[in-house]
Amino acid sequence: MRKVNVLVCITLIACLLFSGCSGEISANKKRLSIRLLDETVSGAYTGLLKNGIPSGEGAFASPDQSWTYTGTFSENAAEAKDGELTGGFPISVTVDGVTYPGTYSGAVQGNQITGAGKFSAAEDAFAYEGEWLAGKPSGAGRATKLNYEILFQEREITGFYSGEMIDAVPNGNGTFSTEDGDFQYKGEWKDGDISGQGHLIDQSYVVHFSSGDRTGPFEGMVQNGVAEGSGTFTGVNSNGVGYTYEGEWSNGLFNGMGYCLFENNYLEDGHFTDGEYTPDLYDTVKSIGTVGNFIRYELTAPAAAFIQKHPEVFPADGVESLQTYLDANADYQTVMESPESHGGRMMRFENMEVLQIWDESVFQHEHFTVALLADRDSYSSFVFAFYPEALPDVQAKDTVTVYGIPMNASSYRTTEGETNRCLAFLTAYAEKS
Repeated sequence: MRKVNVLVCITLIACLLFSGCSGEISANKKRLSIRLLDETVSGAYTGLLKNGIPSGEGAFASPDQSWTYTGTFSENAAEAKDGELTGGFPISVTVDGVTYPGTYSGAVQGNQITGAGKFSAAEDAFAYEGEWLAGKPSGAGRATKLNYEILFQEREITGFYSGEMIDAVPNGNGTFSTEDGDFQYKGEWKDGDISGQGHLIDQSYVVHFSSGDRTGPFEGMVQNGVAEGSGTFTGVNSNGVGYTYEGEWSNGLFNGMGYCLFENNYLEDGHFTDGEYTPDLYDTVKSIGTVGNFIRYELTAPAAAFIQKHPEVFPADGVESLQTYLDANADYQTVMESPESHGGRMMRFENMEVLQIWDESVFQHEHFTVALLADRDSYSSFVFAFYPEALPDVQAKDTVTVYGIPMNASSYRTTEGETNRCLAFLTAYAEKS
């Protein structure tokens, strides 16, 4: 009877030592091997062992402590089931045809990379953080420095993409740049292509003018890869003259307000339509003053404001319509002494001799009259008059009265080589005396 009791005690003690009679024991950093993400790995296991196999909740760490798996283990095989990888477990990921070796941290489900996780390639290259499914980036995520190729304006461009992705394809907001930086885009993407609003730098951007395509550096806003908004383009026109345009764009062409400076210092400043300069009267007289074909001047602020507000009076049908705007007290000497204070009201010059007069084709004005006038009394007051139409009845030596806006003081050189001060004057009405 005593032998039976001793045997029972021994059995109970053994059961207690091994956490029961089912073969379950607790392990602390026990060295063994498991299957993890289709790899057989060795390391230290802490948790419950059932018949020598990790079972239930536990943790498994690599020998160098570079990564740790924490979660559940299969009860029938030595393999991970559902849990979380921390540190960096070595894997390889293929995205857009390129395979990147690196490390993974994140969710594990069914012993596969599924859920939220992060991958970092070696040597500070490609990285991805977001959703995964069965070992592949799937769902919403964000990439850094992904090797990527786009088709843009019939060019295959290879570079690096960083930004939002869906199912491993650029979608949302992101940036793309070639290694040399000649092509850079930052903005919206859809299904792997540039789509929506963005900012583009392209050293070989093609603009489709009606006269032919021109290629050159572009920087500015785009819509679906087409210039839209503000931007700058440098090119060469059909006459072989280089220029830079800066201003508004629409449908891939100059549209809206902008200025185009040519390498010969010729300037087009104002309205553009479908890639062509289409100046209004204000643009025209402003540009005339800067290019210096006749005389140089810069519109005073009052003159600029008046011309923009009252373009309909240039030219006027008669004197009657101008009386409202006329400053009867303004005189030549006062304006020349302080031109920046004038231009908001019209002036009248009487008894002016036409020294020179000619027609010019200026932008959209086929007959733009330019005349040099001098007062007949002293020949000391000189007016350079610009009239936006032809004056066929007025000839040199005629005496005229002119009404208009003083644009600014300027000067011109006589045929004898002397320099005379003069008043740049936009004429609304002229009549022979």
